[in-house]
Amino acid sequence: YAWFRNNVNTGQITSTFSLSPATSSAAGTYFVRFTESVCGLESQSNSATVNIVPQPTINLGPDITTCDKSIPLSNAAFSNTPGIVWQILSGSGRFAPNNQLTNPTYFPSLADQISGTVTLSATTVSAGPCASVSDGITIN
Repeated sequence: YAWFRNNVNTGQITSTFSLSPATSSAAGTYFVRFTESVCGLESQSNSATVNIVPQPTINLGPDITTCDKSIPLSNAAFSNTPGIVWQILSGSGRFAPNNQLTNPTYFPSLADQISGTVTLSATTVSAGPCASVSDGITIN
């Protein structure tokens, strides 16, 4: 067995490939080539390609303290995902123009303004085999 990443031999020669830790810097296409001789006769070879996809990340930034009646959610940072979806965990306001934009504006309801606290979260859109991840933010 011989494992290659981007056509460069990784040095691993076992039938299983270990990638630890599986970080975004390890993402890429891996190729394994194995050759088999049966009773000293003709050798056979085969190959397979393994794609490693980095885990998505999301960070909504620090909690927000404001008296505004429209709150731009502009600190969201994410990677390795095509987008995010916002959810209201506690509160009854609305997102504008919608909850599927990276940086929507949140408009607190009258009940939100009376309670003084809203909790929101955003979840990455699933891309490939990786699970979605979420982060939360509180608005006071």
